[in-house]
Amino acid sequence: MKQLYDISAVQRLLRDGIVKGLWTMEDLDKPPPGYIEQLANWKAACRLESCRLGREVPCNFPEYKNPLRD
Repeated sequence: MKQLYDISAVQRLLRDGIVKGLWTMEDLDKPPPGYIEQLANWKAACRLESCRLGREVPCNFPEYKNPLRD
């Protein structure tokens, strides 16, 4: 069994889901709810840290992108 973090295995799984009609390519263009929640939590933590330190703290969070689009 291949490990999940192998990007080619993830891409194959997503393509199979599209072929089976479980989701569309446009569905994969939208970030999942868990990503949106974590982004909000991260921004809140950055704001709190900025207030605590009295200066702007960089808030670098990875941008969401569809793994099937290049």
